[in-house]
Formats: sequence, C-alpha cells, structure tokens
Amino acid sequence: MHMLFGSRSSIVTPPSRPKTHQAPPGASAALFCADCGDEIQGSILMFMDRPYCCQRHRYQATERAERDSRVERGGSPDLQLSEGGGWRSNRWI
Repeated sequence: MHMLFGSRSSIVTPPSRPKTHQAPPGASAALFCADCGDEIQGSILMFMDRPYCCQRHRYQATERAERDSRVERGGSPDLQLSEGGGWRSNRWI
C-alpha cells in the first residue's frame, strides 16, 4: 500500500492574530453629515460622494458648489443670471 503522507505528519495551524473589533456581517460603519458633523441615524442623502443628514444640508451643499463654480469661472459669487436674462444680486440688503 502506498501512502502519500507519512504516519508522523502533523497539521500546522497558522499563528493566531490579535482580535480586533469588527462590525457584524451586514452592518455598516457610522456615517456623519458633511455639513453639521452629526452621526446620520436615518436616511442618507448624497451629493458629490458626501453624506448629508437632511435635504436642507444637501441643498446648501449644492448651492455652495454652484457658487464656487461661478467664482472659479471669474464671476461674482453674489450675482447670478435671472430668468429674464439680466443679472440679479443674491445679497440681502
């Protein structure tokens, strides 16, 4: 009879690793609102790969992005093109 392994072979186990905290399967990591910094408990609203806790914070982020893009193009952050084709100011008097 031919044996593949000798009778004195032993099973080698890998060295044990220190246990670290891991989330249970199916659980996700906590997300924090990119605007207020609070932990998001409910629905997650996203804009430009950033999480927001409510529609107001997401909307404010879109407004900031739009204003920043106007400034990058050399325009004024306080002026925008109105529906009639003229410029209007966003400043409060």
